[in-house]
Amino acid sequence: MRASAEDSRDALSDLESEIFRAETIMALKVPSMPQLEYGDCYKFVASAGMALVAGAVAVPWLFLREPFDLTIASSKLQTLPP
Repeated sequence: MRASAEDSRDALSDLESEIFRAETIMALKVPSMPQLEYGDCYKFVASAGMALVAGAVAVPWLFLREPFDLTIASSKLQTLPP
């Protein structure tokens, strides 16, 4: 009876080592995701910031360069409907 218990422990040990070996092989075959590179992200953020600064200057300039037409004669203002 003692020999069969030792045989079953050896069989269990062999089975555990086979499972571990199979898991290791599967883990090695799964392709991993490449490391992220943040250099392009920082370039994008810098470009977006420069575009926002340029827009903050360009938009008011586009509106302010047009005449306000505040010099309308009061007679024309009186003829407009309410």
